[in-house]
Amino acid sequence: METRKLIKFGGSSHIIAIPNEWIKKNSLGKGDTIYVEENGNNELILHPSFKEKKYEEKHIKINANKLVADVKREIISAYINNYNVIEISGDKLKNNKKEINELINNLVAMEIIEEGSNRIVARDFLNIEDVSIENLIRRMDTVIRLMIEKMGESDKELAYQEIKDLDKGINKLRFLLYKIVKSGLEDHNLTRKLKLSNYELLTTWLMTSYLEEIADESRRFTRFRKNTKLSKEDEKKLDSCLIDIKEGYIAVMEAFYKKNIEKAHEIASQKDIHLNKCNEIFKNSPNKGIVPIIEKVKSIQSWTRCIARGIINDK
Repeated sequence: METRKLIKFGGSSHIIAIPNEWIKKNSLGKGDTIYVEENGNNELILHPSFKEKKYEEKHIKINANKLVADVKREIISAYINNYNVIEISGDKLKNNKKEINELINNLVAMEIIEEGSNRIVARDFLNIEDVSIENLIRRMDTVIRLMIEKMGESDKELAYQEIKDLDKGINKLRFLLYKIVKSGLEDHNLTRKLKLSNYELLTTWLMTSYLEEIADESRRFTRFRKNTKLSKEDEKKLDSCLIDIKEGYIAVMEAFYKKNIEKAHEIASQKDIHLNKCNEIFKNSPNKGIVPIIEKVKSIQSWTRCIARGIINDK
């Protein structure tokens, strides 16, 4: 590896000497253009000519003759890994076609283009360059706020069904965000077009995971609560915990958008206060059925603190 020293040039520029061997190898001379590209890792790449990444369509075949849960996981994996065409085939497909179709229709910009009794072909029509990561995070946030609001509704069965439907929307956004991050990590040209660094892609992946965990725990909380008979006193205390969840979540998301590190420290420091409050409810209640409900409350608070810690670490 050769080294070169920076030379001051004018009032606002620096230059380095390029090895003569590289100049000859690429048939360059005085006055020729060299393209400089940042790769997202704080490194510069020099090209003798402009290089547009060659597009290659990716096609994957998935065997449907297995458990439907396995087939669905493979479809999601293919979507996140940017396969343009996903073909699902097998004799057992006809038994699970409804579930498979529902999953495909719940993937952003993925459409079924061919369908038969034992074969489905889906194509991805997404242009990632047109997608805003910030807008997708805000959409996830909006849905989660609604889920948290519904956690405290008196009609627990209805609340659970509505939160289940909202959670499907969260998954839809989550898969799309994972897809964008994976694409950016594999193609630094795309990262540059999205105006993101590799570090920002990593933090997006983490933030997406934290939000998805909060959504999942909200759904589980509502399921446990609707199936558990609680005393009026326990219900009252639980509603008090829900207020803490709502206030903490809204506060941490406002800190996230504003990059407010001081507020994030304040939220993270409230850990013991909220956990002790939850443990107090468990300690004083003879109803052991409340234990999994309280655990979900504590889990949501923990994921909220993960977001706060992420804000602090991002300074």
